[in-house]
Amino acid sequence: MRSALVALALAAAAWALMAAAGAPRASSYVVVKPGVHPGILFSEAELPALRRRARGGGMAAEAYRRVRRTASAEFDPKLTVKQAVGHEGLRLARQLEAMALVYQIERDTATGRRAVALFDSIATGIDPEEFYRAVDSDFFATEHWPKAFAVAWDWLFPLLGEEQRARLLAALERWNAALFRHTES
Repeated sequence: MRSALVALALAAAAWALMAAAGAPRASSYVVVKPGVHPGILFSEAELPALRRRARGGGMAAEAYRRVRRTASAEFDPKLTVKQAVGHEGLRLARQLEAMALVYQIERDTATGRRAVALFDSIATGIDPEEFYRAVDSDFFATEHWPKAFAVAWDWLFPLLGEEQRARLLAALERWNAALFRHTES
């Protein structure tokens, strides 16, 4: 239940922060070219408005405070596969998303580096084939890490060095292939 509330708070924060305050809807969408980061949910051009809303009042600021609390929680990135599938994995996936959002909104490099360490630890440290065997037929247990990985790759991209990008990209390709095999079986 707590994980669902955290996910809802993350979604509300992202949505509330993305809503352009007083801007006409027709001009609020920014098309992001392939390979440009960030591009999932918001663009670099939209960040100043998101930052103002996070610092402001109302629903957007309250949602962002919740994201900030989620991002600042302590964590142990060394999970077993069973934990990565279960509630702890879901909580950590949401925390990874929250830390990446805090990095983008505040350019908080310390939080960003914590997020990169968690991203790297899970993406390269857990065998995706074993993860999906543990998931078995629970379709809803398949989504939390791929979604968190996509957000982390996009929002933390500036903090990733070339060697780390190559290692993470290879790991993400393994996760993608394992997910494909799992959903096609």
